Amino acid sequence: MSVPPPRLFFALVPDENCLRYLEAQQNHLKRCGWQRYGKFTPEESLHLTMRFLGPVSEEMLPPLMDAVRAVGNSNKPFDYEVRKPILFPRVSRAKVVAAQVAPEFRLKQLARALDQAALSVGLPANEFPFRPHITLARLKGSASRPNLPSLGGQVSVTADRVVLFASDLTPEGPIYRELASFALGTSTGAGEAGF
Repeated sequence: MSVPPPRLFFALVPDENCLRYLEAQQNHLKRCGWQRYGKFTPEESLHLTMRFLGPVSEEMLPPLMDAVRAVGNSNKPFDYEVRKPILFPRVSRAKVVAAQVAPEFRLKQLARALDQAALSVGLPANEFPFRPHITLARLKGSASRPNLPSLGGQVSVTADRVVLFASDLTPEGPIYRELASFALGTSTGAGEAGF
């Protein structure tokens, strides 16, 4: 039996300052009893998904990495804002508690460029529109929940690289492995992919 290709995605990784902000939001939710409604995302798994790719064969990786390297070269680092938690995708059908991310022009521009890179190597079109967020917790079922508590505030984060991750599904939840990193605004940019 052959091993299926890994499920890949492109993401931005929060810096230390943002991780402390996200951790404070998670801790506040836990103090308010929200651990009974779902499973919290471990700190090392917090990320902003820019483009889900799905299963990608090993043959597709070199042209995909070349295309994303070109995206990195043509996009300079920029700042974006991470804001208070929300129920996502909407309150009535929430699947996760997520930190809002302001849909700034440069963020949307980078998402479009990554989407074009994926399409250019023959990967399927994205099923969902880009709605930037960082998952803080995955919710269980659709049981009624109290209003979402929040500490409020926001934090500015610098996007300076795009990371290619593999998602390994396990009974305990997904495990993410960094395969490559693409610096923004430079003529160099990728580590080697490894499965």
